[in-house]
Amino acid sequence: MQTRVFGRPAFAVLLLTATLGACKNKADMDEVREVAEVKTKPAEIKIEDNKIEMKPAEVSLEEKFPLRKSDIGKTFYVAGTVIGTPGPKGFFVRTERNQVVFINTPTALAPGQAVRAVGTLNQATSAVFKGWKKEHLGRDLKAEWKLQEHWYLEASAVQPL
Repeated sequence: MQTRVFGRPAFAVLLLTATLGACKNKADMDEVREVAEVKTKPAEIKIEDNKIEMKPAEVSLEEKFPLRKSDIGKTFYVAGTVIGTPGPKGFFVRTERNQVVFINTPTALAPGQAVRAVGTLNQATSAVFKGWKKEHLGRDLKAEWKLQEHWYLEASAVQPL
């Protein structure tokens, strides 16, 4: 069966030819280069005397949300405000974008204090994380905060800001 456009196949061919001819003045898509892969330098975070110095290639934990299992073991930094009740096992930090993550460290800080921490991302078991949540957050979790369940940063350095 033959498909007819506008009643006559010849008219359709003529219309198609005229339309394609009009496209000659537009940019040729074959000349646009395609980006197959973007490579970045690994994170460069220098820790000296518990002072954290970040290089341009730093990797913010907040930029990685949502976190994936493939992120476990990678070094990140997080900056934010200490929330809840800090304890000997660590504290929770709320970032500028309201992400809440646990920082596992013996460093003692006060609630409300601005902090930057560098460390290795890891995942806790449900029981361990529930213990941290109960001990350090209690009922202090606000609706707009996005608690990163089970994820924590095993801190190698913590710096009050």
